[in-house]
Amino acid sequence: MAAYQAEYARVQAASAPVSLEPLFAAAEAAQGALMKIEGEQAWIERLDEPAYERLRAALPGLVLSRGVEIYAQPDPDALLALAERQGGEADRAFFRLHRAYWSADLVPRYVRLRADYATPCLEYGQGELVRLYQTWSDFQRVHPQAYPAFAGQIVADMEEAITLGTCTCNDVAGVLAEQQQWLTALPDSSVAERVRARMQQLQTDPDAQPVWCR
Repeated sequence: MAAYQAEYARVQAASAPVSLEPLFAAAEAAQGALMKIEGEQAWIERLDEPAYERLRAALPGLVLSRGVEIYAQPDPDALLALAERQGGEADRAFFRLHRAYWSADLVPRYVRLRADYATPCLEYGQGELVRLYQTWSDFQRVHPQAYPAFAGQIVADMEEAITLGTCTCNDVAGVLAEQQQWLTALPDSSVAERVRARMQQLQTDPDAQPVWCR
């Protein structure tokens, strides 16, 4: 956590635009430490309440929760505000996309949490996957050296979601609708053939790989 705090202080104190990429890397490292499982509990769960509240106050730019949902994540709003104030062009572009990617529940906007806390499901048919993929692909093209690991993982996650088409909140028709939107908007994407193959399978033998969460 000390590395994250030092990076946050460095960015805050900068008198000229600075890269926030080291800060974001430190935030992800802090996230891993806070959520490290020992036994059956994450590290933040083992703190008493006063220590937990002190920790939250000491880590601006991170959102911590240990209620029904247990997580530690970079705060999209706080980091965007910091990037707009202290970052360079690539930082501002990255954190605008980062903010747009996460819902109020801090899950990707194409993911929906369920009231019964079962496995989150994916929203197909609304075009959200296609829109987000296009914006992140554009970012990679314009800023190929900026935040490459995170941007690459986001793109890979969306490619997996569109090619597998499983654990849907909707039905087969919703998955097919999103896949068709993908092929219309992104006919030359690297996963286009895999999308076509999955569509054909869903249309001819949907039970071979069902769309429902297991």
